Amino acid sequence: MKDRIVTQAGRMTAAKPYIRLVLRALAIGAALSSTSAHASSNVTTSSTTTSNPFGNVSDADTQPGSNGALTHVSSNSSLGGTVFSSAPPFPAVGSQTGTSHALASATEGQLSAYASAVAQTSPVVQNAIFSSGSARASWSDQLTISAAGRTGQNGTITASISLVGTFGAGVGGRNPLDDPTGDGFARIIGTGLPPADTALLDPVLSGICGGWAHCGRSLEDHAHSFSGSNFPGPTITLTIPITFGQIVTLGYTLDVFARGGASSFSGGNGTSGSGLASYGSALAWDGITSVRDANGIPVLDYSATSASGFDYTAGGVPEPSTPLLLAPGLLGLAALGRRRARR
Repeated sequence: MKDRIVTQAGRMTAAKPYIRLVLRALAIGAALSSTSAHASSNVTTSSTTTSNPFGNVSDADTQPGSNGALTHVSSNSSLGGTVFSSAPPFPAVGSQTGTSHALASATEGQLSAYASAVAQTSPVVQNAIFSSGSARASWSDQLTISAAGRTGQNGTITASISLVGTFGAGVGGRNPLDDPTGDGFARIIGTGLPPADTALLDPVLSGICGGWAHCGRSLEDHAHSFSGSNFPGPTITLTIPITFGQIVTLGYTLDVFARGGASSFSGGNGTSGSGLASYGSALAWDGITSVRDANGIPVLDYSATSASGFDYTAGGVPEPSTPLLLAPGLLGLAALGRRRARR
């Protein structure tokens, strides 16, 4: 007969009452609306950990930025403790731990987002624990391309952005009585990007990636695994229609999500699951490569002005930020959990 379980709670972070709604909104990932009359940057993060015996803890932050402002937020949650049998003499029958982290920053021309989650149960525990983190960074701006004698004529900007990062998942303890899951997910949307070719992705992404230009995900559990990404590489070409002398609105969003889950039943060996989406020095504007008129002829004597003051004719590769540098350590933590789960 399976023991009934009573619990003793461990560490928790402070919870905010509106977090669950924020997390759901991030998981769904509504597309960016770039209709602002001014340049702006916006970042949102959320992290949550849920355990059958220990309850739920969450943390979230949202911050808008003004023209040209660098905006940064982070969220963290942690939950765990020892699980005791309800039968005298009430021995400890296992433990659970879960942590999640999310960070995001944004300014005109650069977005960074990072999310990680780790969940672990020891043998004998008859409960489940799940952790998840999500982060979104976005910027919008207004750009005007002018050229002598061409006001009101149509044309095209060719530009590029760079995308640097990784996503993935890891699991351990895959026997029939252990159920680990891991999930890493990233997607981008922006002006001048082509729509996503969801035919290249696993069917599970068909509803998640709708409307997003590039979308990829890695999911792994004890029963099956898959990975898929149609990110075309570190450099992505943008094609943006313009009218000379008139404002064109630019808008870009980077969205990441990570989840780890672990369930171990009587007779199991204990298990762990982790997810990671690390885009710490991620989406960066690399500059305008050409301006052409309606006939495709290059226009060389143009000028570019933006509401934020950002120089869209140029670009640069950002320095690696803290979230990206954290990635090896967190993957190491996940590997440690897998080694412990196999003992």
